[in-house]
Amino acid sequence: MKTFKKSSLHRKCLLALATMLASSALTVSAYEEKSTEEKVNDDIEVIEVQGTRDALAAALDRKRESKNVIDTIIAEDIGKMADENVAEALQRVTGISIQRDMGEGTSVNIRGMGSDFNQIKVNGQTMTSGGNGRDVDFSSFSADLLAAIEVVKTPSASHDEGSIGGSINLKTRRPLDIQKDQLFSAEFKESYSELADEYDPSLAFTYIRNIDNKFGFSGNVSYENRHVRQDQYFTRGWRDFDLALIDDAALSSDTAQESKENIAADKDGIGWYPDEFGQRLDLQERTRLGGTLNLQYRPTEDIDTHIDFTYSELEKEHTFYQNWNRFRFNQGLVENITIDPWGTMLSGDFIGKAARYPDQQHTTRSERQGETTTKTFMVGFGGDYRMDRLTISGEFGYSRSKEDNDKESQYLFAAQNITHGFNVGQDDLIEITQVGSSSIGLYDNPHRLSQIRNNVRHVDDENYSAQIDFDYALDNEFFSAVEFGAKWTDRQKSKEDDSTYIKMWLEDINNADKVRSSFMDPSNPTQLPVDDFMSGQGSNNMIRDWSVIDFDTAQQNALDVFGVNSFDELPFSKYRDFRNSFNLDIETKALYALLAIDALDGRLVGDIGLRYVETTRTSRGYAGNQFNMLEYREGLDNYAKLPVVDYRDVNVVKEYDNLLPSLNLRYALSEDKLIRFAVSEVMARPNFWEIAPYMKSAPLVDRPGLWAGNPHLDPFEATQVDLAFEWYFDKGAMANIGTFYKDISSFYYNKITEGVTHDPVTGDPYWLDGEGEPVGFRAQMPENGAGGDIFGIETSFQTNFTFLPGKWANFGTLVNYTYTDSEADYLKLEAGDESPLQEVDLPFLNQSKHSANATLYYEDKGVNVRLAYTYRTESLYTPAGANGNMYWNDDYGQLDFSAGYSLGKYWLSFNVVNVTDEVQERYVTSPLEGNSLEGDGPSNRMLYMSQAGRIFRLGINGKF
Repeated sequence: MKTFKKSSLHRKCLLALATMLASSALTVSAYEEKSTEEKVNDDIEVIEVQGTRDALAAALDRKRESKNVIDTIIAEDIGKMADENVAEALQRVTGISIQRDMGEGTSVNIRGMGSDFNQIKVNGQTMTSGGNGRDVDFSSFSADLLAAIEVVKTPSASHDEGSIGGSINLKTRRPLDIQKDQLFSAEFKESYSELADEYDPSLAFTYIRNIDNKFGFSGNVSYENRHVRQDQYFTRGWRDFDLALIDDAALSSDTAQESKENIAADKDGIGWYPDEFGQRLDLQERTRLGGTLNLQYRPTEDIDTHIDFTYSELEKEHTFYQNWNRFRFNQGLVENITIDPWGTMLSGDFIGKAARYPDQQHTTRSERQGETTTKTFMVGFGGDYRMDRLTISGEFGYSRSKEDNDKESQYLFAAQNITHGFNVGQDDLIEITQVGSSSIGLYDNPHRLSQIRNNVRHVDDENYSAQIDFDYALDNEFFSAVEFGAKWTDRQKSKEDDSTYIKMWLEDINNADKVRSSFMDPSNPTQLPVDDFMSGQGSNNMIRDWSVIDFDTAQQNALDVFGVNSFDELPFSKYRDFRNSFNLDIETKALYALLAIDALDGRLVGDIGLRYVETTRTSRGYAGNQFNMLEYREGLDNYAKLPVVDYRDVNVVKEYDNLLPSLNLRYALSEDKLIRFAVSEVMARPNFWEIAPYMKSAPLVDRPGLWAGNPHLDPFEATQVDLAFEWYFDKGAMANIGTFYKDISSFYYNKITEGVTHDPVTGDPYWLDGEGEPVGFRAQMPENGAGGDIFGIETSFQTNFTFLPGKWANFGTLVNYTYTDSEADYLKLEAGDESPLQEVDLPFLNQSKHSANATLYYEDKGVNVRLAYTYRTESLYTPAGANGNMYWNDDYGQLDFSAGYSLGKYWLSFNVVNVTDEVQERYVTSPLEGNSLEGDGPSNRMLYMSQAGRIFRLGINGKF
């Protein structure tokens, strides 16, 4: 990982800031703030607010005036969004929860629907992404670039189709919205990551120029460098075993025998033990660069045109060190077993190998270093032309994201025939114990080099769009306007995923000890680069240290061992496996029409409309048998390379259309009380990875598996209904309660089949063993299903404490709570109607039954202090993990703190992310044990515990 020269850059940043501050006398003075009513009227509240109180009040004004059910976050000032990260700002919105990676928010769920089922736009243009799916990684986009974030939960016919959860629009600033000639803002921040123990800078500059209210431009540039670290304990799922195989003598207590009998009666005699347990240290340096440029030309009051440019770039240099112990249950060779009433093995000594799992008791280390760069560029060109009654609007857009990872190397080391045991201890973490004379040492390091890998991944995602809209004003007592329009889009996403490697046991290397010691020298080991791994978690018996390699030394030693001069000359396998690669093209054509409702002297407003969309989807990819792989055949003493077998291209075209009616109504019971009702048909397209025509297999493991995409998947379709009551009882204050229901009529589930799998083209068995007999697989593929439903209740309360005396009047609060209950068919075992999996009712992915946010703030002249807490209960992470496990996110709550102080034109800020240093956890259950959100099944089979630590930030912002 490159060394970051902070001291030099910091001096340059401070010099730039000082120059900017000195030039303030030459710039235009700060603008006058307008009243809230004026802001709403001319739609410039996104730039004219200052402070938490104004931002929340302006957001309420937008919610109140909207025909749709929406929520808005407005920047407190230029470059002052509520949170540093877009996802973390969105988590404050009712009905939204987020996913985190390395302690930073990455993606969002809206009303129980995952990130793949939501539309993400910037200034109305679809935002493309890296990765396999549609979801956008918000960590690549700085919140400093934004003026507002809008979440639309109930669409009109004029809104783009493609979301079941909701649509998120990230808005940058338009230059003619300001009332002065120019504005200039600059911000410098210094961040400290407690776990990574690094200080990192960030900079943001904004300049806005308004020329005679006819032409203007605004630009924003942001730069951030961050060092992040994440510590993890993990398992690779839990394996099942037959409790009948356990001899009574092997049980450690009478209570365990009683548990065994209970489980045999109620759970078909199935027990569970950890497949593998390990530790992982992940270190990253993230460099984020972003910018926007907005040009606006308004030659007359009737013509308004714009061009919006957006660019973001995220570079991640990562290094991780991983160490794990593998367990395999052999009858008679596991002792001192303790089992709980759910069949969970709480302890056991794995004392040796047997015929069923030869050479499977071992420890492994994996170390990886690489660099991933994600770049996104967007441009939108459009305008409005207003005539007497008719307004014509047009927009052309282009977005492209590229993700490149072609500099990643990985080393794997293994020590076989290790005897060890485990004990489920404090925090449900697993303590590794030594059994017999075989060492599981930390620094004596008996591991031999097993593989060297070279990983390559490229993702290219492009979206083209063009639309035209017409709005004709009517002179009618009930309908105020008729709107209609058309839109065309073409999205093309491709992925190239490749991995080549050296299998050390196949290479003709005479001195195996030289190969081992050249990478990991037992006499002079390289220690783990941290001394506080997972500090505060688990017991004192947890593994917190292990020897690692130095990557530069390892690469040079690899060259010496193989007698070559460059890494590219190493004898990596030359074949390339493209089955994880795909190319998709999705073209859509949409027409819509709606009537805008304005009746009963303005007390009833809304719209009723219809949207029609045609979709043509082309899926290209590769499928077939595993080729140039290594198979251990019965009766042979060595591994053999196999030739290419049944490798073919796949090209599938699927066409479908959707008719999507919608109705949105807002009725004023009184001046401050509103009722909203909305009903609509919505649709979302399947995730890219699910419709990619890939097929891959793992025939050489204990349980052969096969995975495939399905290019024939239908779109997701749902009917959704909203009913809400809102009471705006004071300026900047509101209480509301609402309910929503989504009847999802078309969804997909993960089809699982057991047994011999046949090639869909030739009809031949997919794989033959060394005797020529078909091999049975556990095959998984997404399949069109019956869908499910979601029911939810949303409530929020927001107020300023102006009714309290003295300083207490400067306090304010925002609290919201969401209850969501859902049911979906994610798993079906195609093995007959008696399969217990046919009866499993599961929630939607990452949907918590209960989620809540609470913000308490204090704002006075030049002072702002805020505490924000977010909480969500357990949720389903994936229904089909390793070993047939279901993975569950444990509940999670996080407290954040921020404070600011005004010094004239300058604003000093300080904030702390994750004040209480919370950790994220996941656990596993069996599908046989039901829905964990309903209290079914245990929660002590840990899958994952991660710790990312606190982040402290100190900044200064100046505006002139």
